[in-house]
Amino acid sequence: MLKIGFYELKNNIWINILICIQLVIVFVLAIATSSIIVYHYKYYNNFRDYFESDGYLYNLDSFYLNDNNLIATDSKDIEKLLSNADVVASYEPVVNYYDNNGDRLEFVSMAYDREIIDRHTPELSEGIWLNSISEDADYIEAVISQNNYNIKVGDTIFMNNIFYEYPEKLIKIKIVGVLEDNARIVGYTKNTYRNSRDYSDIYCDYSLDNEEIPMLIMSEESIKCYHEQYEVEAFVKGWVFVTFSDNITETQIIQNEKILGNYAQIITKEDLEEIAIKSQVRLREKLIAIFPIFIGVFVLTIISSLCSGAVSVKKQMKNYAIYSICGMPWQRSASISVIATSILAIISFIISIVCIFIITTINKVTTINLGIVQLAVCVGVALIYCIISALLPSLIINGTSIKEILRNNE
Repeated sequence: MLKIGFYELKNNIWINILICIQLVIVFVLAIATSSIIVYHYKYYNNFRDYFESDGYLYNLDSFYLNDNNLIATDSKDIEKLLSNADVVASYEPVVNYYDNNGDRLEFVSMAYDREIIDRHTPELSEGIWLNSISEDADYIEAVISQNNYNIKVGDTIFMNNIFYEYPEKLIKIKIVGVLEDNARIVGYTKNTYRNSRDYSDIYCDYSLDNEEIPMLIMSEESIKCYHEQYEVEAFVKGWVFVTFSDNITETQIIQNEKILGNYAQIITKEDLEEIAIKSQVRLREKLIAIFPIFIGVFVLTIISSLCSGAVSVKKQMKNYAIYSICGMPWQRSASISVIATSILAIISFIISIVCIFIITTINKVTTINLGIVQLAVCVGVALIYCIISALLPSLIINGTSIKEILRNNE
């Protein structure tokens, strides 16, 4: 049957090439559309459980732990002041940076709690994202943006407390990854700051051309490991998630808000529930904008493919009638069309994957990629096409006898 299926494809080669091109268009369109949807939902899903919790997203300039102006360097210290609340924070390291020759390096630097690091991995041109710290390591891992210092993966730089002079108490920093230009990171810069309205506003696309100063990203836990020995620290600054537990009381919420209002230098404050609502509205708007285009092109292309397939099947009806005369059951003869259609769909899918590979190779910053969701969508498209194509022989015959088929195809 498989050999006969290939024969029927070859017998109508030009029509099948046309169908193949149309199916490739459908598959590429399906992959592109689903990739865009996955791309936007990914950034929401990174922090979905936070957004859908009771609590607030703060943009803090700093947080003072007491009336003596002691600035918070650990989100856990803030948690201790609050009741039934979890705190996850961003930080600004308060350090100087040097190269191997002792020359000062100018960086915009940022540190995150492990919860943020594990939830979002920015696009990297080389290397890896930040791993968990090792107790045996004598260095801090860092990821750097594109930079004019020509610093790359495997290079080492140094840092110390801003109140120390070089080379006093230097800590080694090992570069483990380099960001893509315009990589999406959690946080904001002088050129990307905006109030938090939905999920997309907690991110920024970091570009050296726009910011002029390279970005250095570390984990807060690694800086904390060297705090006592080298007196380096990072202050809580930037986006801070404060989520409340389910059993928190209204009195505790009011008390928590009072503490945060008294000790935090708040730039903005957003209710997490409001962010979730606005985020879902934004995502729906994106779906509404994308789906009609996809559905329209999909339907037109599928109809065109099926029309071409109907012409191909009509030409093959004489062969199917001959197979039936030779003893092959008619239903089995008609299944040859299903096999031929499936082969054509597989070939078209392989070609579409090659096209996607070429697109992503040429344009590395494209949102188009091939994942589980995209594969599932393509399988669904292929099944729809194959099922409809399987019905074509029966629809075309519609009670026509083998004798009439042979007479009509003389």
